[in-house]
Amino acid sequence: MPSSRSELIRSIFRRTLDQVDVAAAVQRQLRLRGSALEIASETVSLADLNTILIVAVGKAAAPMCEGAVRALRDAPVALEAIVVAPQPPRDPIPALTFFPGAHPTPDADSCAAAQAVLHRLGIVDGRTLVLFLISGGASAMLEVSIDPEITIADTAN
Repeated sequence: MPSSRSELIRSIFRRTLDQVDVAAAVQRQLRLRGSALEIASETVSLADLNTILIVAVGKAAAPMCEGAVRALRDAPVALEAIVVAPQPPRDPIPALTFFPGAHPTPDADSCAAAQAVLHRLGIVDGRTLVLFLISGGASAMLEVSIDPEITIADTAN
């Protein structure tokens, strides 16, 4: 127990920061249990999977992905990640594809990222689990029109 009021306040502040750490928060929600993955209150069997694909988009995408990879590093399947964020993840991530995220206005990188995500999702099969990790800013960072007449400049305005 802290011995002074200021030590108590510092202790509360440190515990609060630990609880709101994005990577740690994601990591707490993913648990490997034998050949199963617990995601919050859901359980997914890994026995029939070859790959876990992490699609992380937004201003907190890099730390969210890092937390997920830490939780899944011993999974008996391949890990892939597509991260669209202002900065790439600091931790090494296997099979990472990174796109710089434009925020608050979408740009050509937003289109390239969206097209890459759509392409990868288009070849997902029944042996791939896709985890979407989405935070603020994602709507600008992952943007492509279904109508080729609408440009990214039109979308940005």
